Amino acid sequence: MSSLSSLIDDIKSFVRRVLFMLINGFLSYEMIVLLTGNNQLGEIVGGFILAISFLVGEILAPIIVIADIGVNYKNLILNLATNFSSVSISSIESLVITIVFEFIIPLITVILFRNSNAFLSAGSLLLIKYNPLYSILLFSGVSIPEQNYVIPILASLPLFALYPSVSLEYVIIIVLFTLIGAIIYSLNMNIKYVNLFGFLPLVISNYFLVKNYNPIVPYSFLPSIISLVIFAIIFSQNIYSQIVENKKEYESLKSALSEEINNIINTLYYVRNNIKKGSSDNGNDVIEVTNKYVNAFTTLQQKIGSCKNVACLNEVKEEITNNRRVITIELNNFIFDEIREYNEFIDSVKFLGIYADSIQFPKDEVKIEDFVDFYNNLKSIIDKNTLMIANILNKFIDNIRVILGSNLPKLNIINRDNILDLIKSINANELNTNINLCLSRASEIAQVLLVSNEYFEIKKDLATLPLQ
Repeated sequence: MSSLSSLIDDIKSFVRRVLFMLINGFLSYEMIVLLTGNNQLGEIVGGFILAISFLVGEILAPIIVIADIGVNYKNLILNLATNFSSVSISSIESLVITIVFEFIIPLITVILFRNSNAFLSAGSLLLIKYNPLYSILLFSGVSIPEQNYVIPILASLPLFALYPSVSLEYVIIIVLFTLIGAIIYSLNMNIKYVNLFGFLPLVISNYFLVKNYNPIVPYSFLPSIISLVIFAIIFSQNIYSQIVENKKEYESLKSALSEEINNIINTLYYVRNNIKKGSSDNGNDVIEVTNKYVNAFTTLQQKIGSCKNVACLNEVKEEITNNRRVITIELNNFIFDEIREYNEFIDSVKFLGIYADSIQFPKDEVKIEDFVDFYNNLKSIIDKNTLMIANILNKFIDNIRVILGSNLPKLNIINRDNILDLIKSINANELNTNINLCLSRASEIAQVLLVSNEYFEIKKDLATLPLQ
């Protein structure tokens, strides 16, 4: 969403620059004409200020506003300095209100929030004194939506400078409805079209202006209409940007979900192809689960292709998450059972003096993405140790055959089931009896042979014969 916010900020900046061009340029023109009476000079200065205001309008605004206040109140300011007693309280009151609401409050807004919308309101209000036509820009400062609601509130306060031209109670009503409209304009733009209702409080404010402030009567509701136009430019760009952003989000999510499903299906195919059916009960169970969810994910893949919006893809994403969780549990149960059965197998061969390392259960849940590598490693360890045990067992059978002349069969097909079947076929008691008998006869022979050196060659031959 950062690119969306950046684009909206660019549009807002452009609109703000254009408004400062108009207000600074017209205000400079009117101020020069009032000060010098020279229209041509006013056009030159105003045109120059208008041109450069696109780049530095926000910097020039405080200078132009305070300069305009100085020009309009120059006589009053001179009287305050030279003949204070002749100045009426109402005149001083008007000057103070104008400075506070048209300059100080907008300046505070710039300093604290780095935002100059309040100077748009101040400049447009100052312009009305020259020509009522300029009233169409009166609500320009509150028509630019901001994330911080304090900014539109401060941008509404310059309208207090309407007093004493408008009675205080009506000024309060005008400011209040302007403030409400400004805040509605600044509501979260993701709430569809609610912001447009900010136009209605401004219409009410406009109505009281028309009713109580004669200069704008000829232009009736143009201020609120222009306000809606300014906001609509930014709002329409927001709508367009959201469409573009949603499309990007849709394409990105669609691609990510398709890739995720493909990876899961590939993992399930691997599981199904590498776990031998019928090798164990848990192997059969996991194969049955993989077959079921291969079909489920194939269906979801088809559903992704038919989805036309992000909401539909989010539904698929939720289904993927739920299915993924079930598969993860099943695969981890399978791993647990494989390790448990292997460890039980290891314990079952210990009575023959065959020892192999047991396998520790994983501390953390094995994710689907890690299952193939984990299972390959697990299978490698189990196969290696199973082969080692089989080799030891076959060597054991060879030795038993040589020593006891036993007919025990050797392992030809090596797996844990065959090893366990062979171990079960070994009669430990019989084997122990034969070994004790062998040892007893060997002891008797040894006693005979050890008393004479004549039987050295015979001892060598006897050592290779089965004792039974």
